[in-house]
Amino acid sequence: MSISLNTCILILKEHHLLKSSAVQDTVATKMDYVSYDSRDIQTNTLFFCKGAGFRPTYLSMAKDNGAICYVAEQPYPEVLCHMFHLHTP
Repeated sequence: MSISLNTCILILKEHHLLKSSAVQDTVATKMDYVSYDSRDIQTNTLFFCKGAGFRPTYLSMAKDNGAICYVAEQPYPEVLCHMFHLHTP
């Protein structure tokens, strides 16, 4: 089951879990999977960067394995390169 990135943004905002997004074309982008584990990624995954032990290398691994969007407290410009960033409070 796919969900649009726009719908993901609306759900996160509705629950006060999203501060801002660096996304322009949210309607056409579809998410097919959600994960917070960089070893558990499929094509078109929405990836959540979480935990005190999080490292940018995890985001890089997720991107390499099919993640197209990530949710994090801060941007990771060294990894970004055509990934969408959703900023949490």
